[in-house]
Amino acid sequence: MTEKEKEVTRWERELLFYTRGTAGGFFTKLVDAFMNADGVNTARLLKAFPDELTPVHRYRSEEGYWEDLQKRVNKD
Repeated sequence: MTEKEKEVTRWERELLFYTRGTAGGFFTKLVDAFMNADGVNTARLLKAFPDELTPVHRYRSEEGYWEDLQKRVNKD
């Protein structure tokens, strides 16, 4: 993994805020919709908002992503 890939993105930070209940209104509603969508609509939302929802998708589906993200944030 390159240094660039290890940097915490804006949307990864928003995901952290979301889990703490402090994310902005639009992002909160977008993530809520994504978390409640069926497979087809999840794919549609991810296609429409790839930057915003890729961290959420990784959080839901990639083992170890959340722990790695927390380590990267605490490193900053």
